[in-house]
Amino acid sequence: MFRWLGKFLGIGGEQPQKTVPDGYRAIDRATILSSVPALHPSVERVAEKRYGCTLQWDLTPEQMAPPRSARRIPKVFLNPSRPRRHKLVLDDMGRRTVELIDGSRTVADISAALAGQVGCAVSAMEDAVIAFISQLARRNAVTLAPRATPERRG
Repeated sequence: MFRWLGKFLGIGGEQPQKTVPDGYRAIDRATILSSVPALHPSVERVAEKRYGCTLQWDLTPEQMAPPRSARRIPKVFLNPSRPRRHKLVLDDMGRRTVELIDGSRTVADISAALAGQVGCAVSAMEDAVIAFISQLARRNAVTLAPRATPERRG
């Protein structure tokens, strides 16, 4: 058997690396579905003729630092005082998902609404929405917070 095929299928060979760093724990699916996503305040939704809908936000100082390979490039091209923005072009489903992120709907609510619009299974849409929101979270464009429970008065 080819070595790459064995690694691809996970048969024999080395043990896979941990996906969760030490000291952290994986979040289960039910917790993610019950959490409420919210866009970061610096994220702007922009409608452009050329790209359609895009999300734009400022880069962090760590992201603005030039890579080691670019240290030979003159600073004219890597001017740190010039504001730089990250731009993410969204397709139609990404646009619909971002429109539903308002800070009050849970991931499950967003998935159910999108599944109703598109006409597909809710579980398949939940997988897609979780993947999309996790990509936005890795880019610091979205945060997930637990749903606020109503206070009981007794």
